[in-house]
This record gives sequence, structure tokens and C-alpha cells, in this order.
Amino acid sequence: MGSKRKLTNRILTFVKENLQLVDDKYIADLFAGTNTVAQLFKTISPIITNDVQEYSHQIALALIKNKSLIIDNNTLEYLNKRISFSQNKSQNVFGKYIEEEKTAILNRDYEKYLKFNTSFPCYGSNLTDHELSCYFSNDSIIGYEKKRKYFLFTAYFNNSYFSLNQSIQIDSIRYGIDKVINKIDVKNKETVKAILLTCLISALSIAVNSTSHFAQFHKLSPEKFNWILERRQKDILQIFFMKIQEFNLEFTPTDYENICLCDNYKNILLNRSDLLEKTQLVYIDPPYSCAPYSRFYHVLETAVKYDYPDVMYDAKYRSDRHISGFNKKGQVRNEFKFLIEHLSKYKCSLLFSYPQYNDLNFNAQDLIKICQEYYGNKNTIVEQISHRRQGFGNIKAKNGQVEYLILCKK
Repeated sequence: MGSKRKLTNRILTFVKENLQLVDDKYIADLFAGTNTVAQLFKTISPIITNDVQEYSHQIALALIKNKSLIIDNNTLEYLNKRISFSQNKSQNVFGKYIEEEKTAILNRDYEKYLKFNTSFPCYGSNLTDHELSCYFSNDSIIGYEKKRKYFLFTAYFNNSYFSLNQSIQIDSIRYGIDKVINKIDVKNKETVKAILLTCLISALSIAVNSTSHFAQFHKLSPEKFNWILERRQKDILQIFFMKIQEFNLEFTPTDYENICLCDNYKNILLNRSDLLEKTQLVYIDPPYSCAPYSRFYHVLETAVKYDYPDVMYDAKYRSDRHISGFNKKGQVRNEFKFLIEHLSKYKCSLLFSYPQYNDLNFNAQDLIKICQEYYGNKNTIVEQISHRRQGFGNIKAKNGQVEYLILCKK
């Protein structure tokens, strides 16, 4: 999912080779995403993370702000009971259709599965003659939102990003998470919810019928049938609990008082001088494509917010999705200038990660020139890394991408 996991060791080495870090000043990540880089630095420095999307914020709360909390057995047991309760209720309504879907998948019967896909309704479809169509009407969706009914993924995403059965599992997990949060101590609510949502995000990323992001689901066809079946057979509930166990075993505690924000980066630059004055390094990995990043993660955003959003197109993109100036050819240069100009007023160094190739008519060389304008040639240190980063349609990046690490040193 757009992760920096394969680059993190080189990023850390590059920073250590060129900066003297101290453990009483922050390292800030302005576009934290899945928080891979923040996790890397949290062992050596206090951290500030920021991202405009809530799914990223929840990951940060679980992995970065969280000092030592893991999910105990009592919480797991209660969570499992609540999920089972929700699934049983759904089984009463959708049971025969779940079995019909499972049979077609297990028998690898393309014609039966195609018939099921094209005849079972979802929110926004024109299938009004199905016996369950009333569950997917506009009025019903409004009612689910008002009454906090756990039907969102079943309504929005069945037979697209996920199967009917998988969608019911996801809704049941969200029901279970909320019931757990209502039961535990106030001081742990935020962190426990973030951990469980992070594990759900991970499970969705493994089971989704899509590419490495969520921009589009694969539509059923003979060519895609086997690939889709492989994803449809994944048990999201099982993966979810496996991810909780992995979290409990692998989470790295911290003694630092880390800060996790969810805001437009411009608001941080304009309104949080109190934090920037205590920061030694700002890591910046901004969007690098004309395609808005919110398209790639809208399913995760909806899973976290669980708010029955107004949506667009078959993919159910959120109508409130964020579009950054970094995604626009006419704005990207000024966006970087704004960012660098404001940060250059502080004593912190900047570290950019940016590709050579993209579809914005603005590449790493252009960024280097702006950095040199504000920090000088001597204090602008550059390293190139070959990387299989996504090219998003840029033909020059089809055979691999060149990633630039650009350090503006104070």
C-alpha cells in the first residue's frame, strides 16, 4: 500500500551519515501514510506524525503514540463474542445467499458466480426486484447511519472489493470493535480502538480484490476469475485475529511522548510553530501523481470512519475525498515552494523522498533546484536509490523507479 518498507533502512543510514540526531527533539513525518518511516525513527527520537486521512492517523495512534499497550485475552474473548453475535444476525438474513456464493467459489464455477454477482444487489445498483433490495435502498442507508447499524460494507462493497461473506465479516468486526471500546477503561479507549482498526486495515489489504491499492476493484471476467477467487477465499475474520496476535508479539514499545496529528500539512506549518521549534528533522514524502491519493485508500478511510458516506462511481469513492496541490500539475511547484519556504524559517533539517519519474511534469531534479534555492548547494545532499515504486502510468517508470533522498541540512 504505497509503503516505504523496502527503503527504510537506507533512509535511516542516510540520515545517520549526514546528521547528528539528538533524543530530545522531534522527528516529524508530515505525510505519514502507513507510518513505516515513523516506526523506523521512533526507536531513536520522539516522533510527530501527521496525515490528512483518518486511516493513517489510526495507524499512527496504534504504532507511534502507543507506548506499550497490547490486546489482552479478556478483550479478545469479548471481541470474538460480539463479532459472532453480529455474524449470526446477518446469517439470519443472508444465509442462503452466503451459501450460494460459497458454493460457486469452492466449485470454481464461473457461470454460477457470474450469475450471483450480477443478480445480488448493492447500494447504488438498479436491482430493485430482488427479495433483499429493500436493504440497499437510499432510505435504508440513511436509516442505518442514523441508528448506527453495522451494514456499511455489505451495502457498499459486496461483490466488488470483497465478497458478500467477506463484507459481512468486516461489518461484524466493526461492530465488535465498537462494542469493545464501549466496555474498556477511558484511558485505553483511543489506543485499543486504534490497534484493532490497524489490524482490520491490514486484513483488508490482504484480502481485497484489487491491486496494491484500492483505486479500482477487478471486475469479474474469465481472465480475472482465478485471481478473484483466490482473494474471495481469504477469511478476513481469521486474518484479523492473526494480525492482532502479530501486533502483540511484534509491537515495539517506546518511552517517548510521541504526537500524532490528523490535519492538512499547511495547518501544521502555519499554526504549530510550538512543535516545529522543537523539531530537528522533517521527513516529507508527498503525493507524486496526478491521481488523488484519497482514491487509493478510500475503502480504508470508510472502514475507519464507518460513516455511510456519499459516494461516487462503482468504486464508491468518498465525495469528501481530499485532493492535494501536490497532485496538480499547475500547483505542485508552488506547493513545494510554500512548504520549503515555511520550514526554512526553523532550525530543523528537511528530508524529501521523491521519484525521478511521475506524470506531473515536475521531477526530483526540479525539487532539488528549489531546495538549493533555500538551503544552498552545499547543504543540499542528494542520494539516488533504485526502487520498484509505482509509476502510475508514467512509461519511464515501467521498468523501475529512481527514488531521490534529498536532505536540506541546517
